[in-house]
Amino acid sequence: MISTSSYDTKEFYDTAGGIDKSFKQRNFYWEEKNEYGVYIDDQGYAIYLEGRTIRVHNRDIRRLLERASSDEPSYICLPEHASLFTQTKLVPEIYTKDEINEMFYGVCGAQEKYEGDFQMKLDGAYQPLNDSIGWLTTCMEEMRQDIAKIQQATKRFLPYIDRQKTTCIDR
Repeated sequence: MISTSSYDTKEFYDTAGGIDKSFKQRNFYWEEKNEYGVYIDDQGYAIYLEGRTIRVHNRDIRRLLERASSDEPSYICLPEHASLFTQTKLVPEIYTKDEINEMFYGVCGAQEKYEGDFQMKLDGAYQPLNDSIGWLTTCMEEMRQDIAKIQQATKRFLPYIDRQKTTCIDR
């Protein structure tokens, strides 16, 4: 079991900025970012976007960035190195009416081409299916005709079967 004295506890809170600072409501302003682009509260601690405090002080952020920059210099850099990276801005292009029409009809032409390709694929799937349905319809019609012939043949023999009635013995 670890024993702590009141001195250790007091020293801990003094290191953290005092007991009052630990539980005091902090003010936070979205406009306030430090030189590293991190949101900070009124006591210099970093803040999550949803408002929770990150227990990293403003002065420690530089050490963290230095450490991260030594591992991956292409991803994170310190403000003094920011000038090494150029920020590109997209320049809006101005098009003439003819250029806009050309782009528009180019898109429409591509759509028509793809529509033709789609129609060919659809026809390629539809024709065999249509042929199969036609064949099945023909088979069904032939079966109906066969069934009708069989029914006609059985009707001819029914009277002969019915003539041979046995006489009833119950009188």
